[in-house]
Amino acid sequence: MPATTPTRFPYPLGTDPVADGDDAIKALAQAIPQIQSGTATIPAGAVDGVALVTVTFPRAFAAVPAVVVSSLTPHPTNYQMGVWVGTITTTTVVLAARLKVPAAVNVAWFAASPPVTP
Repeated sequence: MPATTPTRFPYPLGTDPVADGDDAIKALAQAIPQIQSGTATIPAGAVDGVALVTVTFPRAFAAVPAVVVSSLTPHPTNYQMGVWVGTITTTTVVLAARLKVPAAVNVAWFAASPPVTP
């Protein structure tokens, strides 16, 4: 496959044999980063304690992804809370929250890993 876009996505040329189509599709699939997202609920923990939840990705990543988490739970001004990402593997991520009140926290997460290099 001799051609790529400016963003380095491969594509076949009109002169490439049709039989090479499977290789072209595979190369394109490998050039696209893996991206997954979802929501989770971190259960209520002790006041000023840390609560954890392990999320299993719908599909395993080829490499350990970068993960971002954000709270979806609205809170009043005196409700202090922090959410963060703990241990990450190709199949799971641990999400954590620290709360000033014992309450569950709904979060959104986003995970992405770089393209696979052949």
